[in-house]
Amino acid sequence: YCADQPYASVCASGTGSTNRSNLGMKLALGISAGVAGIIVVSATMICYLRKEFFTGMAMISRRKETTNDQNVKAIIRGYGDLAPKQYYYSDVKRITNSFVDKIGQGGYGGVYKGKLSDGRLVAVKLLSETKGNGEEFINEVASISRTSHINVVTLLGFCYQRNKRALIYEF
Repeated sequence: YCADQPYASVCASGTGSTNRSNLGMKLALGISAGVAGIIVVSATMICYLRKEFFTGMAMISRRKETTNDQNVKAIIRGYGDLAPKQYYYSDVKRITNSFVDKIGQGGYGGVYKGKLSDGRLVAVKLLSETKGNGEEFINEVASISRTSHINVVTLLGFCYQRNKRALIYEF
């Protein structure tokens, strides 16, 4: 169909549907390319910003861990020979035989029966990874270490290794 001739199959140069369809095609192609470009740039920016955010969070977390590690060392130095022993998580697993004998459950995690290398029986309170931060845990260790009462079990040691935390009491 040509604009100036109702039934002609061939249109005069510069008029008609061929030029309109070419214009429409070029317009659609241009818009599609523009939208695709915006999507690619946006996706690239989102990936970059997420990487920067999580890298920053990891650095903050490492810095906080380092501070908490220094606090743990300060507590141990402050108590001298009376300080509770610090255990690695692998030691806690060995002491509890991979946590097979569960003797209780509390709001902060499970309590497991274990045995130290010298034969003493212990109760190991394995704290949930999501409960509290390292600073609270360190303060709890310091507070419990100072407590001496006939009705309070003695804290023999603790584990503070990244997000693995445990308190080891005499049984």
